Amino acid sequence: MKNYILKLKIGYFCLLVAFFSVLFFAFNSPGANAATLYFSPSSGNFTVGNIFTVSVLTNTQDEAINNADAIINFPSALLEIVSISKSGSIFSLWVEEPAFSNGAGTVSFNGGVPTPGFNGASGKIISIVFRAKSAGAASVIFSSGAVRANDGFGTNVLKARSEAKFSLIQEEEVTPKAPAAPTAPAEVVSAPGAPKISSPTHPDQTVWYSNNKATFKWEIPYGTTGVSILLDDKPASNPGPTSDGLFSTRDYEDLGDGISYLHLKLKDKSDWSEIGNFKVLVDTTPPLPFEVILDREEGTTEQVLRFETTDATSGIDRYEVKIGNQDFVVKPEDGSLKAPSLPAGKYTAIVKAIDKAGNETLAFADFTIEPIEAPVIKNYPRELRPSDQLFILGTALPDVTIDVFVQNRKTEEIIKQTVESDKNGNWVMIYEEGLANGRYFAWAEAINSQGIKSSSSNKVSFLVTSPIFVKFGSWAINYFTIFILLLIFLILVVALLAYWAGLIRGRLKKETDEVQQVLHGNLKEFRKLIEKESAYLESIKGKAGYGKERIRMGKVLKGRIDFIEKKIGKEIKDVQDLLK
Repeated sequence: MKNYILKLKIGYFCLLVAFFSVLFFAFNSPGANAATLYFSPSSGNFTVGNIFTVSVLTNTQDEAINNADAIINFPSALLEIVSISKSGSIFSLWVEEPAFSNGAGTVSFNGGVPTPGFNGASGKIISIVFRAKSAGAASVIFSSGAVRANDGFGTNVLKARSEAKFSLIQEEEVTPKAPAAPTAPAEVVSAPGAPKISSPTHPDQTVWYSNNKATFKWEIPYGTTGVSILLDDKPASNPGPTSDGLFSTRDYEDLGDGISYLHLKLKDKSDWSEIGNFKVLVDTTPPLPFEVILDREEGTTEQVLRFETTDATSGIDRYEVKIGNQDFVVKPEDGSLKAPSLPAGKYTAIVKAIDKAGNETLAFADFTIEPIEAPVIKNYPRELRPSDQLFILGTALPDVTIDVFVQNRKTEEIIKQTVESDKNGNWVMIYEEGLANGRYFAWAEAINSQGIKSSSSNKVSFLVTSPIFVKFGSWAINYFTIFILLLIFLILVVALLAYWAGLIRGRLKKETDEVQQVLHGNLKEFRKLIEKESAYLESIKGKAGYGKERIRMGKVLKGRIDFIEKKIGKEIKDVQDLLK
C-alpha cells in the first residue's frame, strides 16, 4: 500500500513538472507571434497624375525569419501600379515572384532568405511605384500574409499588418493664411523710406512657384496713416494717392500665370513714402503633353528614348526618367537618353517633364529588349571515357561571352565553363578534369558586351563510359585483345598437334581430327557471335542502354571463350592420355 501511495505521489509530481514546463515554454518562447508587416510611407498627399513609391517592410522584433508572403489590396479606381521592384530586398529566393494586377487591385509575393535568415526592424521586401488616377482617399492594406521564423518548422510569427492611407488631390492646395493684425507702431525719427515687402508663400523673387495663392507682409511704422497698394504686371507702377486703409498684410487668392508685381507705399501725416516693389513668379500650368519615341542605335541592341516638350510660362527645368529600378535626370537641351544595359525582357520607361515651378507632365513608353542570337553547338563527342578530355565546339555572334553548361542526367549536377567567341563567331570549350560514367546533356548561352543574354542553344547528349575489361592479376585486357591472343594460342596448339601427329601419325590421327573439328567448329561459331554482337552494338550506339549492352556483350564473349577453352582442353587431355 505504501509503495502504491509513493508511486501515486511521484506521478502527480511529474504531471506538475510537465504542466509548468509547458507554461514556461509557452510564455517564454522568444519572438513568438512578434513580427509585423507595414508600409513606408504609410500616409501622404499626392497630386492626381503623379507617381510615388511605397516600400513593403517587415519588423521581426528580434526574431530571425526566413520567409514572408502576402496579398496586398489597393483601390484600382484611385491608384494604379506602374512597376514593382525587388531591388534592395532582404529576400534572395522567391517562391512566387512579386506580381500585380491593376484590374483586380492586388499585389502578391512569396520570398525567402537562407539560414541564418533576417533579423531587423526595417527589412525591405519590395517597392511599389503607384500613380494617382483619381482624387479621393486611398487605403492600401494587407488582405492576408505570413512571416515565418527561421526555426526549422516555418512557424508563423506575424502579429500585425499595418495599413497605409493616402490622400489623392487634383492639385496642390495651400491654405490661405488669415490676415495678421497690424504690428505695434515703431517709433521713427525721419520720414519713412520705401516699405520692405516679404511673402511667406513666395519668398524668393527669382524662383517660380506653382502656388497662385499669395500672401504679402510689411511693417507699419509709427505714425503711418494709410496704405496704397496695387498688383499688376508692370515692374514700376504707382499705386496712386488714395489710401486703401491701414493694414500690414494682403492675400491674393488667384494670381494669373506669369510675372506679377506688388507696389506699395505708406502715408504719414506729412507725405507718402517711396514705392516698394515685390516680384512674384507664378506658373500653375504643367508642360504640354508629349510622346516618348523609341529609337535603336544602328548596329547595336541599345534603345534610345527621345522626348521633347515645352512650357510657355516658366520653361522646362529638367526631365526625370525611370526605367525599372534605375533613375536618370536629363537636361532639357539633351532631349534623349540611351537606355542602360538591361537584361532581355519587357520594360516601361516613365518620363516626367518638370517645369521651373515644379509642375509635371508624364509620358510612358513600353519597349522590349530582345535576346541576342543563341549560340549553336556544332561538334561534340557522342561517347568518351572518364579519362578523356571533353571538347565542345560551336558558333555564335562574334566577340561575345559563351557560358557552356554540362549536366549529369542522373545527379542533375551542372558544370559551367565560360569561353569567348572569336571575331568569326567560333568558340571551343575544353574540359580537362574528366567526367564520371553516365549520360550528360550540354547547352550554351551567349552574353554580349551590353549584358544582354541569348536564349539557350540546342541541347546535345553524350555518354561517358568505361571500356569492358577483363583482369588477369594486375593486367587489364579488353575482349578484342583476348580474341587475338586466343587465336594465337589456338594456332600454336594446332602447330604443336601437327608436330606430334608427324611422330605418332597413326596413333594420334583420330584424336587430331577430333581436335581440328572442335577447333574449326567453335571458331566459326565464335566468329558469328562476334559479328552478331558487334552489329547490334553499332545499331544502338549513342542511344540509351548502350553502355549496359557493351557490358553484356563482354560477358557473353568471355563465357564463349571459357566454353571453347574447356572443349579444347578435353581433346588435348585425350591426346595426352594416348601419350602416357
